[in-house]
Amino acid sequence: MNSTVIPAVLLVCLMVLDLAAAQWEISGGISATNSGAVKAEVKVTFKWGKRKSRSTREEVFDVMLYMVNTQTGSSVRLNPCDFALYDQDGDMEVTMKDFDLMFAQMEKDQHRLIEQLFNELDRDHDGKISLMEFEKMKRHVISKKSCS
Repeated sequence: MNSTVIPAVLLVCLMVLDLAAAQWEISGGISATNSGAVKAEVKVTFKWGKRKSRSTREEVFDVMLYMVNTQTGSSVRLNPCDFALYDQDGDMEVTMKDFDLMFAQMEKDQHRLIEQLFNELDRDHDGKISLMEFEKMKRHVISKKSCS
């Protein structure tokens, strides 16, 4: 195998890993000695913490909620970080039924996003979002610019 192929393959592998995990610093070179041998030197430094780490499940949603007066057509922007908005039946728990009521006018292809939002807020995956879960998760799931 050609002696330049191995460092090139290593470099490509490291670049792929960089996209998936963290930041790498790579330095080195290839040189030939007087005896004709090839010397390859590669220094690799791996750093965590430069990028914000997120689990593969976690997403941040930019949520805009409006209350529309059907008679006048005027609308008022609501705070999507207010638990009471999501609790449509007032039972102090938010279920997918509450989300369905609230987002009923949304197009069918966007409903998947609503399910994802619900699943991200439902920390213990019991099919209900309690007030404590909502307060704990909203800053991780709903973008800061959404909360008014």
